[in-house]
Amino acid sequence: MELKYINKYRNIFLGISLLMLAGYPGKSSGGNYVVLQDTIAPIIGYNIKSSAAAVSSISGDVMNTHATDNLSNALGGLLAGVQAQQKGGEPGSDGSTLLIRGFRTLSNGVNTPLVLIDNAPGDYTFLDPNEIETVQILKDAAATAIYGQRGANGVILVTTKRGKEGPLTLKVNAQFGLQHLTGLPEFLNSAEYAQLYNEARYNEGDKYPFYSQEDIYKYADQTGDNIYTHPSVDYLDQFLKSLAPIQRYSLNFYGGSQFVKYNILLGVMNQGGFYEYAVRDSKYSTNASSTRYNMRTNLDINITRKLNLMFNISGQMVRNKSPYGGTSQIWSTLMHELPNAYPIFTPSGNLGGTSTNFNNPVGLMSRSGYREVNDRNIQAMMEATQQLDFITDGLSVTASAAYHGFNTYGYQKRQEYAVFSVNDFLEETQYGLDKPLQDGTDLSNDMDYTVSAWGALNYNRKWGKHSLQAVAMAYLDKNYPPKYSPYSNLNFGLAVDYNWMGRYFLSGSLSYSGNDDFAPGERFGTFYAIAAAWALDKETFFRNDVVDRLKLRLSYGLTGNNRNSCGERYLYQTQYATGGGYPFGNSFSNVAGTVERRAGNPYYTWEKARQFNVGMDMEFMKKFSLTFDYFTDRRFDILTSPGGRLADIFGGNLSLSNIGKVNSWGIESVLGYNDQFGGVKLNVELNASFSTNKVIENGEVYGLSPNQRGIGKPGYGEWGLKAIGFFYDEDDIKNSVPQGFGDYKPGDIKYADLNDDGIVDGQDVTRLGGTGIPNLFTSANFKIEYKGVDLGFQLVGLFNRMVYVPFEFHNGIPEGGKLAKGAYERWAYYTDASGNLVDTRNTAKYPRLLTTKSTNNTQNSTMTWRKADFIRIKNIELGYTLPAHLSKKIGMQSLRIYANAYNPGLLYDRLKIGDPEYPGACIWSYGKTAIYSIGTTISF
Repeated sequence: MELKYINKYRNIFLGISLLMLAGYPGKSSGGNYVVLQDTIAPIIGYNIKSSAAAVSSISGDVMNTHATDNLSNALGGLLAGVQAQQKGGEPGSDGSTLLIRGFRTLSNGVNTPLVLIDNAPGDYTFLDPNEIETVQILKDAAATAIYGQRGANGVILVTTKRGKEGPLTLKVNAQFGLQHLTGLPEFLNSAEYAQLYNEARYNEGDKYPFYSQEDIYKYADQTGDNIYTHPSVDYLDQFLKSLAPIQRYSLNFYGGSQFVKYNILLGVMNQGGFYEYAVRDSKYSTNASSTRYNMRTNLDINITRKLNLMFNISGQMVRNKSPYGGTSQIWSTLMHELPNAYPIFTPSGNLGGTSTNFNNPVGLMSRSGYREVNDRNIQAMMEATQQLDFITDGLSVTASAAYHGFNTYGYQKRQEYAVFSVNDFLEETQYGLDKPLQDGTDLSNDMDYTVSAWGALNYNRKWGKHSLQAVAMAYLDKNYPPKYSPYSNLNFGLAVDYNWMGRYFLSGSLSYSGNDDFAPGERFGTFYAIAAAWALDKETFFRNDVVDRLKLRLSYGLTGNNRNSCGERYLYQTQYATGGGYPFGNSFSNVAGTVERRAGNPYYTWEKARQFNVGMDMEFMKKFSLTFDYFTDRRFDILTSPGGRLADIFGGNLSLSNIGKVNSWGIESVLGYNDQFGGVKLNVELNASFSTNKVIENGEVYGLSPNQRGIGKPGYGEWGLKAIGFFYDEDDIKNSVPQGFGDYKPGDIKYADLNDDGIVDGQDVTRLGGTGIPNLFTSANFKIEYKGVDLGFQLVGLFNRMVYVPFEFHNGIPEGGKLAKGAYERWAYYTDASGNLVDTRNTAKYPRLLTTKSTNNTQNSTMTWRKADFIRIKNIELGYTLPAHLSKKIGMQSLRIYANAYNPGLLYDRLKIGDPEYPGACIWSYGKTAIYSIGTTISF
């Protein structure tokens, strides 16, 4: 689609998105994307219902359509209020960062949601989607206050599949795909590089070119001896495959009787790597790859009619492989090694290199050795529920205990290789020695495990027009990390949910929650929520032929967040360490001793959030659904540094203090359309989540200028200068405000004097915008079915965000690297060797080329941090389901075949540099991937 048309209709698209409404659970029948929850009262964990909570849910079957190994990549765009960003594609490490309702505090590290699997701590990201019944996103206080000190950032609640009464059913899933790298830079060849390198030297005052015209001709003519004496290496084309395999297979057995039900899954996933020269030995591999095995057994046993037992045991074994040097070293070499640095192979077939450069990619990929990292994940859970009807109808008690263990074991073997330089006479000089694989060494052998238990007394009763559910519960978990003392969480909760005739709803929850990270006597706090809802469609005065369902919701409560941004524990304690010592004695010699490392904060406590939510769920005209949620989040007691408020005479280091405050608000929306005409079924869901925040207090220094103040601005984003172009010529420099960042000349970046003090310096630094975090996250999900054929696709859009643009995309020379195609968009004004005037002053997007790092041009600014709105085609799937009568004839219950494309392309890209979701993915680590796959699902 032409960019002009995207820009023309972009505002219309955003306007429609913002007018839509959020969190509508949708329907699971007819192939819809989102799962219909209990519209009266969805479960929010521990058997607790809440009639007015803001909850979104998705089924594992829907996530199964995304051809990705990590489930976090599938959640973004499927659920209102969930923002997901994927930063890389390395096998085994390609997950997305998730936020629920945006960024609501002062630090990235404390903004993550709580994750529970079947009410116990765990990691859902590497579960097989066939293990999952639903993933619920709990968003407001009505849903999360029961989680006490850990609920403020939202909760991801995963429920795994259980057995069903009926004969044994075998379900087979098989999916094979090919990955393709996306967002890679296009680098210049040696001849192009040499020409622009000469220009960079000219910009620095050199009168004579570094590369002669003869050199440039030889770089352009890659025949004969030139490939050795004047190489031009295309590192991405030569060392990265265009395609790499990914495959996933699973067997699922389920069934049972009225006494015992079972669900058993065995799965395997393998994701291959792109390294062209990797070793493929029967004993080891040096390609980047990941293999995961999933196993799960869920049992439900009715001991008696009143006593039910649930047993879950599951595990994942993950093996990640890479060359000895690691992923980052290889990708850094591919992205920075000069095309003319050395030939990859010498005339005699040796590896090329120099006395100071041994990073020949062939050597790194195939002759440096290998490493393996093995992860072992085990989860086990037992739960018993006893009906206590003999005491009173509707009374029951539940007790549960769980274990989650995570072990990482790493192993590596190193190998060394020689490199050879080649001179103009094709003579080779050796550096280093070829050595075989050396004895292996352990990378790690760490065990992290968590034990948890909870119990609840449940009362669920209906009488007449009344319905009441009450739960009193207690929860305890203890995490044992390697080499550190354990973490403990204890929570007591009470929740009540009442409705009258399914028309008026009232619910409330109370939690008394504690954590051992705080000072004795200060470890527990009280959290609460109250919520109400009104099913307006039940009222006789409102009933009409247009609105089928209308429910209004309202909630308010206090939740907590006990994570801290510094990663240290027991901040209430003063800490000491061995220091450099003190001058002592007549000679004032330095004597080692103990120094105060950090002064304790006796008032250290958890971050708190007062959350308000108002929402509406609506169905109308038998085809449409519309939901709206408006929320506010008032954070206080946020941990931040108080150093800005202290005089330097204090002379010590303080612990973080609970002085931060951030106010957030936002809306979420889903507009759904579900219809059937003739033999065609159509489902459309448009999803939008908007959120923003403002810092009320952050401990910064008093007296800052308005542009430098963090207070009053969003709590996320980079600080920097506002770039307003490039200096056109010397007269422009003379007539412009002076800049205090070293020397600058025509072609260098010009910055705005934001405080109007007559000089551009550090006082003009201001908040630039979100570091990849969007204010607006949108998606569109479509699915159409006709006579067994189904076509679905998903679009995801992120708007009002900024990302860092690495220098490697335009002028990587000062970074020790090469030049990309973007270098041609630099500022230039000179006469080339052919006598032609090169003048890009009016069209330049980047400053003049230089071979050394310019302090002026490398300041954080809107030149290095740029707007990166985009609309991505995230998923497309075409499938065919064989009619039931034909399936039965060939001995199957059902058969479906499909083709899928994950991340196949962009509809709109404002940045146009790399992958706009994270341009630096391939520069510093493994690049992002698109996946094209085919698969089948068969039930017997």
